[in-house]
Amino acid sequence: MGRQSITYFILALVGLALALPGFADSSSVRSKIQQAYAKSTKAASLKFLDGMLAVRSPDFKAYDKSGKVIDRTEELAAFQSLLGQALTVTETVEILSFELTGENTAECRIQDVFRWTAVEGKERAEVTFTLRTKSEDGWKLTGDGWKQSTTRVLEQTVEKKDVSKP
Repeated sequence: MGRQSITYFILALVGLALALPGFADSSSVRSKIQQAYAKSTKAASLKFLDGMLAVRSPDFKAYDKSGKVIDRTEELAAFQSLLGQALTVTETVEILSFELTGENTAECRIQDVFRWTAVEGKERAEVTFTLRTKSEDGWKLTGDGWKQSTTRVLEQTVEKKDVSKP
């Protein structure tokens, strides 16, 4: 294959990459979604519920492990109560897998670690809770950028540690 043939071959590959939806920008979409997760986890550390929810689309739906829709009002009330009682909150999200499922849709399998410290009991013992969740999250491109449209809990565990005792 001559130099001119290689040049045409490379140009054809570039043209094909640009013509296929999502082919050329998969890493860009993943990066934008990772940035959205980062904004949400930063808001969690500030105990700012509206900021945590800002990554969600208006029609967002959450599903538990059995596939049942999680009531949005109950979920928000639980978050408000938790954030109101928490002394500190930290959250990390790791994207375990990513796939563009359409021109304007993507799915991520993630590991979320949500940790908060609170006081409980008559002794006012300081306790740290760690909620570990593996989920499958659906994302869609909206007029406001990439927004989370669904989350399906795959696995979830909670740990409790009394940090006031050595």
